[in-house]
Amino acid sequence: MISIDSRTGSKELLPLFALHDVEVRLVTLEYGDLAFEGNGPTGRCAVCIERKAIGDLIDSMQSRRLSGHQLPGMADAYDYAYLIVEGFWRPGMEGALEIGQGSLGEASWGGRWVKGYGRQLQYSAIDNYLATLELHAGIIYRRSLNAVETVQMVVDLYRWWNEKLWGQHSSHLAVYAPARVPPGKGRLNLVTREPSLPEKWAMQLTGIDKKAQRIAAHFRSGRTMANATEAEWRQIDGIGKGIAKQAVREINAEISGATD
Repeated sequence: MISIDSRTGSKELLPLFALHDVEVRLVTLEYGDLAFEGNGPTGRCAVCIERKAIGDLIDSMQSRRLSGHQLPGMADAYDYAYLIVEGFWRPGMEGALEIGQGSLGEASWGGRWVKGYGRQLQYSAIDNYLATLELHAGIIYRRSLNAVETVQMVVDLYRWWNEKLWGQHSSHLAVYAPARVPPGKGRLNLVTREPSLPEKWAMQLTGIDKKAQRIAAHFRSGRTMANATEAEWRQIDGIGKGIAKQAVREINAEISGATD
């Protein structure tokens, strides 16, 4: 269930949740605009979402209410916190913050741009403030065009946190397996784990995909993997009869083709 703060600034979102198949309720939240429980790395955990229009964010930056009051309270009460900022804003030609006034039509933006509600504020000040919240305060930042998109984000997040256990989220475990590029040849140092050669080989076989890491750990070398029987393949967790048979067939066909 998603809890929505019953005060102005949050409760207006309630009707928009009727478009989604989720259970919601109005309550008084001491911190945050919305909250729910989810599946964390060590069990159930508490998640909150703070919603701010871009003008509210600017006010909070200048009054220090967000950093000095709301964020510490959210950190004490919840395990994870999101900040969704709604609105249209952009950098002007000289870097000044410009905020969109109007509404977003189906095809194009039909409003006008105003410099920071009359404030002398640079676009970079917003960027840098949000970066500090992400990197030093652990706040997960999202940007939304309007309340409809905010509610969609909240529903998606609620489902992400609840439809799977923490360890079942595996999109980040996909392996990109090109030929190895020597250091200093333009390769970015963004990969946190270098797949072994047997793992890269296994990734090329039909039906293996994310099972490649387990296969490489089981066989330990490409030679052992290439010489393995179907029965040996089936000893690996997640490898059934069909995948084992296909893997052995593809390896044997490759070996046969290489020796012809």
